[in-house]
Amino acid sequence: MQLADVRLELRPRTAWEAVDLGQLMYRRWWGTLHLAWFLTFLPLAVGLGIVFRERPRYALLALWWLLPLIERVPLHVLGGKVFGGDPTFGDMLGALPKLWSRRVLWRQTVARLSPWRGFAAPIAVLEGQGGSAARRRGNTLLGAGQEGSVALGLTFVCWAFQIGLAASALMLVRMLLPEYLVTDVFETLRDHFTGEVTGDGPLWPGLVLYVVGCFALSAVGPLYVAANFALYLNRRTFLEGWDVEVAFRSLVRRLAEPARRIGAMALLVAICWGSGGLGSARAQDAGQAPEERERVEAVVDEVLAHPDFDRTETVSRPVGPTRSDTGLPGLGILAQLVRALFVIVAVAGLLILIYQAVQSYERRRDGPADASTPPPVEVAGLDVRPESLPDDPASTALALWNQGRTRDALGLLYRASIASLVLRFGVPIVDGDTEGVCLDRVVAHGSAAVGSSAGASVPVEPFTQLTGAWQACAYGRRLPSQVDFEHLVDGWRRAFAERVA
Repeated sequence: MQLADVRLELRPRTAWEAVDLGQLMYRRWWGTLHLAWFLTFLPLAVGLGIVFRERPRYALLALWWLLPLIERVPLHVLGGKVFGGDPTFGDMLGALPKLWSRRVLWRQTVARLSPWRGFAAPIAVLEGQGGSAARRRGNTLLGAGQEGSVALGLTFVCWAFQIGLAASALMLVRMLLPEYLVTDVFETLRDHFTGEVTGDGPLWPGLVLYVVGCFALSAVGPLYVAANFALYLNRRTFLEGWDVEVAFRSLVRRLAEPARRIGAMALLVAICWGSGGLGSARAQDAGQAPEERERVEAVVDEVLAHPDFDRTETVSRPVGPTRSDTGLPGLGILAQLVRALFVIVAVAGLLILIYQAVQSYERRRDGPADASTPPPVEVAGLDVRPESLPDDPASTALALWNQGRTRDALGLLYRASIASLVLRFGVPIVDGDTEGVCLDRVVAHGSAAVGSSAGASVPVEPFTQLTGAWQACAYGRRLPSQVDFEHLVDGWRRAFAERVA
């Protein structure tokens, strides 16, 4: 790191001003930083996704654990950009062995969960220090300044951003999905997240969860690196007086120009003076020595008369404790962070309560089926009139299945279930309801009637299984196995056979 080539205005800043500087660096070089990020992130993400394709949460956890290694490449690029370099893609590849060999074991084990890992990363990546020297260096940088507490807060804020981005992306997926797929897909996502998914379940919901997690990590990761690097630069500026050194270097460069011009003029005069011949020079040497001395003194006086040697600058800084000093550096910032997190949690809780209230109101508004309300004719595009059903739907469905008409077999069981739920259980299903709406009505009707004989016998679980199988067949073209279909038929007979007439 050569201060002579630095591209930033190095001056003492507050810690949060340094974070803003990191944001500006990210905005300036975001393309190169993301290229450096994906250089290692994409191969690791693809490899872990293949290895843990049936357990994507493990792949996401492993990818998150390897973030300190991934962050080293954009940090290396950022250091080159700040100190006058312009790393290319080949330079990034060539630096990988060196970057991934410095204190890797320590950073990936003992120091992995440290919230200051981003602030301390330049010690190994850019300074090349290790062992006890790196620990002493880290303690020095995390001394009495505010950078340590701000780096701590920055870590938690970036975690919150990643969680918020992932949740927002999942909500966007939910908005784009057809209504009849929302329940099935998000139940599968929940199972993938909690580890309750079975081996024969679909893999694509887990892939969606994995891609959303990778998106959140990649969106925030380079910005986190840039902000911590700016905090590191600011701390070193305070400790080592980088701003003073840069100012003196600039002053030397400005004074070098007139000095070079004066030297050239003196050389020209000397050459012209000496062109008269060595003999006359020797003869007049003694008499002209005072004149030469006077000329040199005049040149020196001219240089010293330059404004750069006659400028006084006064800088005032507070000495002693201020009103904000509490003996615990960064305590006010941490309090602001806790307050912001509390507001976020409170707003999220309020939104959840509003959503639950709206859902409860809709369920109460639907209410039980009115005797004057005619039964539905068509639900989810299927004819559910009792007269359109055979006398024994289960046997007919088995016959259709054996004939290879699998969609018709599942559709018949589903139609017969809807007719039974409306006529026998009073579930308020109406024309035009989708599979997801029907399932919500059945669950709500069963929950509202718990304790009564009718409510206790509402076959919620069999209908849930049948709905999932029908949606997978109708919209995902995924058929149950022979054993699973026979299980569905047996469950239908136990729940609905005596009630369809």
